[in-house]
Amino acid sequence: MYKDKPIEKSEEDLLNRADFSNSLGDAILKWRHKESWVIALTGDWGIGKTSVKNLVVNRIKTTNQDTRIIEFKPWEWSSQDLIMSAFFREVASELELEDNSKKYEQLAKRFRRYSYYLNNMQVVASPAIKGVPILLGILLGGSFFIETFPDNSSLKLLSNLIISVLAIWLVFFEGLGELFKSVMDRNEHLAKENNYSITDSKNDIAKSLSKLNEPILIIIDDIDRLQRNQIFTVMQLVKSNTDFKNIVFLLLYSKTVLEKKITDDTQAGHEYMEKIVQVEFKVPEPDMILLRKYLIDKLDLILEKIPSNTSDQVFDNSYFTDIFYQQGLTNYFTSLRSVYKFLNSFEFNLLSQLDNSYLEVNFIDFIVLETFRIFEPKLYSAIYLNKDLMLGKLQNINKFTDMSDEKKKDMANTFIKDFGSSRSVNLLKTIFPAFHDYIQESFDINSLEEKLIKNMISHESRFDRYFMLNTSVNNLSTYRVINFFENLDNDESTKTYLNNIYEHNKFDSFIEHTFSHLDKIPNNLINKYFNSLNYLYNLVSDEGMISNKTRISFLFFDSLRKFKNEQYDILSKFIDENKPSSLLPAIYSRIEKRNENYSISEQDINTIRDKIAANIESFIKDQLEAFVKHERRVSFLLFWYDYDQSSCKSYISCLIKNPAYFFQIYRVFIRSSRATTNGIASESIFVDKSLIANFIDLGEFEQLLIMNSASSTNNSELEMKDLFYTPLED
Repeated sequence: MYKDKPIEKSEEDLLNRADFSNSLGDAILKWRHKESWVIALTGDWGIGKTSVKNLVVNRIKTTNQDTRIIEFKPWEWSSQDLIMSAFFREVASELELEDNSKKYEQLAKRFRRYSYYLNNMQVVASPAIKGVPILLGILLGGSFFIETFPDNSSLKLLSNLIISVLAIWLVFFEGLGELFKSVMDRNEHLAKENNYSITDSKNDIAKSLSKLNEPILIIIDDIDRLQRNQIFTVMQLVKSNTDFKNIVFLLLYSKTVLEKKITDDTQAGHEYMEKIVQVEFKVPEPDMILLRKYLIDKLDLILEKIPSNTSDQVFDNSYFTDIFYQQGLTNYFTSLRSVYKFLNSFEFNLLSQLDNSYLEVNFIDFIVLETFRIFEPKLYSAIYLNKDLMLGKLQNINKFTDMSDEKKKDMANTFIKDFGSSRSVNLLKTIFPAFHDYIQESFDINSLEEKLIKNMISHESRFDRYFMLNTSVNNLSTYRVINFFENLDNDESTKTYLNNIYEHNKFDSFIEHTFSHLDKIPNNLINKYFNSLNYLYNLVSDEGMISNKTRISFLFFDSLRKFKNEQYDILSKFIDENKPSSLLPAIYSRIEKRNENYSISEQDINTIRDKIAANIESFIKDQLEAFVKHERRVSFLLFWYDYDQSSCKSYISCLIKNPAYFFQIYRVFIRSSRATTNGIASESIFVDKSLIANFIDLGEFEQLLIMNSASSTNNSELEMKDLFYTPLED
């Protein structure tokens, strides 16, 4: 395995970073008796910042063993409130390590004392204390008496007595036990220090640092991976200690990531950092010649593991050179991290293709496919799902006749547009010559027989072998979607297909592919297509911020816009053939409010409104039980009410006043609302009294509720009565 971990020594340097690192290390060593120096070592993730840092550390240690190097890791502290005190405590601990000469003993003690002061200040200021200001005053008051009158035994006794009594009570409050312990420790410490102040402590640190003959290097890595508030804490920590002499801060971060995190409406991230960082060094870009040589050397070692009886067949040096240099494979490998990521996967998957010591794939084609799989997974999946397109086998589905050249070219160009990239296009055309030929006439140097012998992916019998371990079961091919379009005239087949889509988690792929290929729907089946969306809408759930139902409604209206000249006929037939459809209220709302997207006249819009209202009215009157249980019952009712208030109000109020239908129609007015608090979803049930008031006076409704409840023994109906008096939650 190629471990993606930072190097430690210059002997491990593969990309000539040692010279840069040595120069930076020497510059740090030469910094003497001056104000602190803040250096930033920046670079994108994976560029090798930590490796360069390790080389800098190694250079300093080998040049001057007396230089103390301290690496502080702020992400180890869960709260930014603790970072400041933890920093000085860690510095003190590091200075005490291997200090046989006791050179740093006094300085370590002063750092530890300073940390102690900061820790107690933060605890006292913690949110838990803000809730008990009276206790805080008593506790700090006791501390003050001990500091002010260290020799007054009576006051000491009184203060300690108060603190001891309060301690018993404080243990019942989460977070206050730590406060009690800190204040008690602080009392004892301050008594020993004779009222030593925090300013005195910091001045002593400055004096000790100024006497050093070499600087202390403090390294803080991965700052960009901290949370925003933690970043500010670390930067404030650095800034507040720049008046110390003989301290060099080396800060490592991705400049792009960090500055984006701290940028807001009040400041730009780069301006903030410029006030703190005195000099910035960008990690040198890797030497691409060395990086490519390293990759090729490792590929050679892998090739050596292939039995010699097949390696000549599956590896062609001229083909590799063309793929690697001319067609741009090298563009994927810009850092050691990308090389390691590829090699670890490639070697494992390639060797799994050995069958009885025979490699079942072409070594070079497999390099390209693995590169796509790792760095462009969407393209990789699309290749697998579009086998016929890749191999030049496109046919008209169900007709088994060749497509026109123009249509093939359009499909190939669409594939490149949807899934390709500037890095992948030439590679794609090279390993799939027939696909290339769809776009422009090309010359395939390998015969079918040669492709089979070399196990090339462009041979039909070899293609599936390349995806043996990486087949996605949740994606649909373009051609399966087109096949669905062409069989829409079979209702049972359509329902079976859509059930399978939903049950086997292929819904996302269906939505994506369907909208992209609406032009493939036969003209005589367009209405069948919209009816199928209605069936799927009723099939899927309505959960989530953007539910599957919402996504289908978007697809419905986006699809409608595609058929600009048939929009009225499509909607008119849809309304007639889908009684009722949950999409009906949304249809009118969409075409009325966004008429510029639809070629429907004002007269036709009114006709559609009439048809929807009539559809809903007949549904409510003829299928009351189904209406009451329908998920869009309120939308249906309000549409009818807005269309014909008099008729709707008269009919619904009669149902309310009829004991036989009272509780049935009452259910229409019981609604639910969903909310998410702290990531936890909840649902509340309530009676929509404002909706009831549209049809009957609330007082009269309440009397009817009391009367009908009195004669009811149904628990559900009795619960409905109680719900009427349940107040709404905020």
